[in-house]
Amino acid sequence: MFFIRRLLSLFRFYMFILICGLIMVGVDYDMQAKAVGRTIATYDVDSYRLTLQRRLGGEPLRVASDGRVGAPEGEVTSPLDVAFRALRGLAVAKAHVMGQDLEMEQVVLLPPPSATQVPIPQQPQTMPVQDTQEQRPCVRRGNVLDC
Repeated sequence: MFFIRRLLSLFRFYMFILICGLIMVGVDYDMQAKAVGRTIATYDVDSYRLTLQRRLGGEPLRVASDGRVGAPEGEVTSPLDVAFRALRGLAVAKAHVMGQDLEMEQVVLLPPPSATQVPIPQQPQTMPVQDTQEQRPCVRRGNVLDC
């Protein structure tokens, strides 16, 4: 019975964390939509993703000529920004514990996308068969593999 109660309490705790995270992302999405003068229904999801990637990459947001795209990274504008700053602070603290000098601006939560191509898989190389010894299959006997 103890384990069931423990599992239920862990389930409630993680559901609470998940719901809080979803609310934070929803509030951030709404704030970004209002920053460009749109509503949640008309705001483009790809625009939000690009903005989020820029913020995670540490790049300050580019402000358009009318100044409505968003605030620079130094300003905290949403609960998600607070979470990003906390994660950066933890990364800096961890680096200081490890003996590295690291500034908050040097921490990148998401590396910039690279334009590398996926390598083409090569044909598997086969080992030449020795003529002096005949090839026989490997046989497993207990824990020993006999080839």
